[in-house]
Amino acid sequence: MNNLRAQASKTVDSRRAIDIVNAGLARRYRAEKRFRLYGIAAIVASLVFLSILFISIFAKGYPAFQQTYLQLDVFFDPEILARESLTTADYPGLVKQSLRRMFPEVKGRRDKRMLYSMVSSGAAFQLRNMVLDNPDVIGRTIAIWVPADDDVDMFVKGHFRRDVPESDRRIKDKQIAWLDQLSREKRIEKQFNRVLFTASSGSRESPAVNRTRLNRFSIRPSRDRRSSQPSCLSLIRLSLSGTSRWICPLLNMSTSSSAGTQSAMV
Repeated sequence: MNNLRAQASKTVDSRRAIDIVNAGLARRYRAEKRFRLYGIAAIVASLVFLSILFISIFAKGYPAFQQTYLQLDVFFDPEILARESLTTADYPGLVKQSLRRMFPEVKGRRDKRMLYSMVSSGAAFQLRNMVLDNPDVIGRTIAIWVPADDDVDMFVKGHFRRDVPESDRRIKDKQIAWLDQLSREKRIEKQFNRVLFTASSGSRESPAVNRTRLNRFSIRPSRDRRSSQPSCLSLIRLSLSGTSRWICPLLNMSTSSSAGTQSAMV
């Protein structure tokens, strides 16, 4: 009789232990499920914010993918190019000569400076590369699209309004009149900005050599700041690396928690 009672009490105790274990497992399953949902929600939220960031970058930076170019009829004057070697010739002089031929009514020194400043200092290097790649262009007149100055680029893209007083904008009324003339002659257009993706990779010469060339040239690079802008690809890489720093640990935490729960169940 006592043995039966002892066996019955043992059976009841074992059932209670099983019920307690089952209740604990169900609670663990619910906690694990909630943790997984929290992790998925965090990942989805991060992807949403990352998408918003990219959309904002491309929406606000879309004009940077286009650059304003001016068409000049450049005469590669043998007299100018023969004064020095082809590497150090006065290529800005060719740009100025082309502008003076296009606008012969510009006489004063101040007006000429404003006229010359409409063209980017990179135009001289573009002509230099053309001559070095193909010396046969010397003595010929070629229509060439050269990059405009950054203020002209901003004006063409609509960032500078022409209806405000001249003192309140960086571009002058005479320059606007010259740009209108070029526009009527279809000598202004916006092209894909290749410099945005290629400027950071360097050029044929080091920046120190390029600065030396610019010091020799009479076109001032003070207002042409495109080369100092950060590359769009570098901004995207920075955003991706910053996001992965906290997404990856979150995934590792979820995996380790799931493995710990399964080992506890066993």
